[in-house]
Amino acid sequence: MVRLVEFLSWVLLFLLGAALLVNGGAAISIPYVLLLILAIFLRCSVRIVKEYDRLVVLRMGHCIGAKGPGPILVFPFMDSVISVDTREQYREIPHESCITKDNARIDVDFLFYYKIRDPELQVTRVQNLQEALGGLATGLLRAVIGDISLDEALAEREHINLQLREKIDEITERWGVEVTTVEIREIVIPHETQEAMGREMAAERSRRAMILEAQGYRESQLLRAEGDAHALAKLDETARNIDPNTINLKYLEMLRHMGETSATKFILPLELTSLVRSIAAALDQSGERHSIDPQEAIAPLPPAPLDLSGDSPPTAPGNGKPSAEVQVENADS
Repeated sequence: MVRLVEFLSWVLLFLLGAALLVNGGAAISIPYVLLLILAIFLRCSVRIVKEYDRLVVLRMGHCIGAKGPGPILVFPFMDSVISVDTREQYREIPHESCITKDNARIDVDFLFYYKIRDPELQVTRVQNLQEALGGLATGLLRAVIGDISLDEALAEREHINLQLREKIDEITERWGVEVTTVEIREIVIPHETQEAMGREMAAERSRRAMILEAQGYRESQLLRAEGDAHALAKLDETARNIDPNTINLKYLEMLRHMGETSATKFILPLELTSLVRSIAAALDQSGERHSIDPQEAIAPLPPAPLDLSGDSPPTAPGNGKPSAEVQVENADS
């Protein structure tokens, strides 16, 4: 439509110029003057607005609203128009220096997206939207980062993005601007802080490894004890149902395996124990059992005194009976 209006205005101006040349500078008639005025009016009054643009019209200094899209008519020398782009736009804030709650300095690189919802408020409420949004975003970013620690800033980016978007949108709402997205792209930490964090991380991992190792050892010991208890219970249950002859065969087989080795061994069979028990039981029944000290039982008997006079033969100690005859010749005789 605007192209057609421009084409018609240029055609009218061409016709007027041709008329001037034909008349040789004579006075122009009134129709030609009217055509000239119409061409100038069309050229200055008709505007076409794109789909994503809006024209805020100020008539005699007063805002009469936003118009578009499509062709609109404005009055020359009375109306002034300001074009506003309603598409979603973005603003980048590179390497903004901030200090966290624990006094750690970091550089934050972020960007935010915004969209103009009300062109009239955007024109009448704020002078330079780009600079205003940049200053507002950096100030609020420092406030948000100053309320959290360094670890939280590194781990909770989504929370920071959401909180920052809400704070910016709360202020820009009166400008007719909506902040749709805030995205932190990078957080740069000083080299000294990175080294300290690396040492801290290594110590924390070592501590966790020791804890896991201790827990694993404890669980393994518990499982081993449970397994041993279960095995002993099964062994006891099985042993209760085993025939005594089978146990004797196993016993003899074990003795055979022990005798095959080359080491020196002293084997006391179980039969000796049974024999001792039977002898002890017999002594208990006869009432002649006496308590004998093991050291006295194995101590050697004292030698019998020898009578060198030859009057009486030597006797065995303790029973008074004569022992074998011992003849001793006197060396003098």
